[in-house]
Amino acid sequence: MNEVFYQIFFAFTLDLMIADPVFLPHPVRIIGFLIAKFEGVLRRFFKGKPEFAGGVILTLAVTIPSYFFVNYLLIFADGVSGYLSIIIGTYFIYASIACRELAERANDVLKRLKKGELEEARRYLSGLVGRDTQGLDDEGIKRAVIETVAENINDAVVAPLFYAFLGGAPLAFTYRVVNTLDSMVGYRNEKYAKFGFASAKLDDILNFIPARLVGLLFPVVAFILKKDVRGCVDAMRRDARKHLSPNSGISEAAMAGALGVRLGGLSFYEGRAVSRSEMGKPIRSLTNDRVSEAIKIHYMISALALTSLSLINLIFHWRGVRF
Repeated sequence: MNEVFYQIFFAFTLDLMIADPVFLPHPVRIIGFLIAKFEGVLRRFFKGKPEFAGGVILTLAVTIPSYFFVNYLLIFADGVSGYLSIIIGTYFIYASIACRELAERANDVLKRLKKGELEEARRYLSGLVGRDTQGLDDEGIKRAVIETVAENINDAVVAPLFYAFLGGAPLAFTYRVVNTLDSMVGYRNEKYAKFGFASAKLDDILNFIPARLVGLLFPVVAFILKKDVRGCVDAMRRDARKHLSPNSGISEAAMAGALGVRLGGLSFYEGRAVSRSEMGKPIRSLTNDRVSEAIKIHYMISALALTSLSLINLIFHWRGVRF
């Protein structure tokens, strides 16, 4: 069993124990700061049609150095001590995962909903989603929370784990950088349609396999948690392809089907109405319990993904092939 396996296990455990405390320096925040600064610089030189080229440069300039920085840091650390290498590798994988953080932020919104504090719920929701939260009613808030939990099961947990097993801390962290780029510039609006195209497409490519792993795990988890397995599978087959994203549609449709609710529909982004395809059928009401169930599904899929990828890693290890 290689040391990357232990790094992943320790990183996942650390995430479940402490999530993302404010006092702990987080490299993704630094990356976000650099993306924002570099975007400003590039936009001065790439205006109009050349915006696409500027976006490509931004993507390459942020992702490639991130990979090699972590890779050479681990090489240096290994030259000092094998234990130091494990600690640093564990830290960067931990920084790439946000399992508990996602659940806690969803629960923060849920707590306010249970108290009937809609304004506070909207405020907490605004830090979790990209859409406008002003004016959302109780049901709209719940729908937004469930959708973002469904989407981020892959982005915050399964995909980082997949790339950690595939290429250790350097690849896991690079995935997280790409995902951060997509969340900052990968929008389909006038400002980012060209500039964010490269980041959005790279994010789509990297999420292709992990998102389909999530799709395979969803019916299993629905069965374990006694949710609607048939509805989960039918929703994925019927609705996933309707989504603007080739990957997010899988988990959102699966979540809608498993819970027996309808997701999607009309949302507002920076005051602009965006009509998203509807996912699932409204068999059950969007209550607080549905939000709690979505969070449970998130945790269960995260645990099952870790277990599944660990088993695959062990099989390849026994055969003398690195996964």
